[in-house]
Amino acid sequence: MIIGAPKEILNNENRVGITPAGVTAFKSNGHEVFVETNVGLGSGLIDQEYILMQVQPLFQQKRSMVCRYGI
Repeated sequence: MIIGAPKEILNNENRVGITPAGVTAFKSNGHEVFVETNVGLGSGLIDQEYILMQVQPLFQQKRSMVCRYGI
């Protein structure tokens, strides 16, 4: 399964759809994971934490690609 998490776009909304720990859980079960650049910034999570989990954050311009996978 392909799982993607776009960055929240609502004002004052700081939740994140998937944490680095969640990425690990999904990947350990064979899923492919994508996140948008700065997806966790409002929650205090930086892209480097996702990169350490072997997920390459996608630039905002590629948001439509992430959305095409059912997000």
